[in-house]
Amino acid sequence: MIGNVVLLLGGLICGAWLLNKIRPLEEDLVPFTKNDRKSLLSISVIIPARNEERNLTQLLPSIKGQQLAPFEVIVVDDGSTDRTAAIAESFGAIVVNPGELPDGWLGKSWACWKGAQAASGHLLIFLDADTCLEDAGLAVLAEAHSKQNGLLSIQPYHKMKRPYEWLSAFFNIIVLAAVGAPQTAVATKKKAVGAFGPCIVCTRESYFQTGGHEAVRERILENYSLGLLFAEQQTVRNCSGNGVIAFRMYPEGIRQLCAGWSKSFASGASSTTPLRLLAIIWWLTGSITVVTQWTNPQIWRSSDQITIGIISYLAYVLLINIQLSRAGNFGFQTAFLFPIPLLFFMGIFASSTLQTFFRRKVTWKGRSISTMKGSGRK
Repeated sequence: MIGNVVLLLGGLICGAWLLNKIRPLEEDLVPFTKNDRKSLLSISVIIPARNEERNLTQLLPSIKGQQLAPFEVIVVDDGSTDRTAAIAESFGAIVVNPGELPDGWLGKSWACWKGAQAASGHLLIFLDADTCLEDAGLAVLAEAHSKQNGLLSIQPYHKMKRPYEWLSAFFNIIVLAAVGAPQTAVATKKKAVGAFGPCIVCTRESYFQTGGHEAVRERILENYSLGLLFAEQQTVRNCSGNGVIAFRMYPEGIRQLCAGWSKSFASGASSTTPLRLLAIIWWLTGSITVVTQWTNPQIWRSSDQITIGIISYLAYVLLINIQLSRAGNFGFQTAFLFPIPLLFFMGIFASSTLQTFFRRKVTWKGRSISTMKGSGRK
């Protein structure tokens, strides 16, 4: 009994500590004025895209409607078999054909690298095709970057429309907690925590000085490795994107959701700093224990134990609800029914571990990717 209490309380403390790592951009950031815009250096938006015709019809209009217009929008058509290029051109984007994927490269890194080479703007903003900017999104990103320079990465706010998407709950929390860092922290090589992948902001000069995506070309988690690369020389700042940028992950159904999270989650766990990994494990163990305690017959023999069980469960519900509110529009019902997405998380994590460390191969968007260190496409 005492052991369970220590485990549950420790899990809550670890969860609260992880919550502190999920930082949004400053709430007091305001859009640039006309005078600010005149002095602002040019922005190049770079979008790596492979079979993204549906997503581009959401992202590109959101870019065209920005209060602060970019200098250029570059869509890198990474071997698409759909109308990705045609859709991009219809919205006035520059379409770049990166050519055949070379040995030793992974698709997204190759597309980002070729996009950066084609860009002429001073500030580079890399966006995943499934993201969507709020009206002042670019202005806020540019202002936030100008305050600290270095590398700024944003995890978009997850907007869901169908019930199965709520199964991503624990993945979203862990991604934010594992990578997120205090806004004023300067990451050093010893304490670096990587970067989020859907939205990355840096200057063109610093990108090529650090080696950019070419230096991380074989990494499945290219964003994490890019963050470590920048951290050796510059500031790395990671934030959540509520009110700035959003996305809808895996809208094509539960199979896509499973494949997407299986692709890289175990690799990400193995790359997390030891202290954060320990906190995540303790928090998850507490979350599991607060559910499995009800399978112990002894809990039903005492009203005091039932009361403690209810209080501990509700405490985890409230903590998870706050964590999820920073990640997306999950709603209180997801937190209250958290055992369901928790069970899903455990299953997918086991599958990801099998693919990453035993089969040494994952599949994504029609490509087979080796997870062995130093390998690229097969």
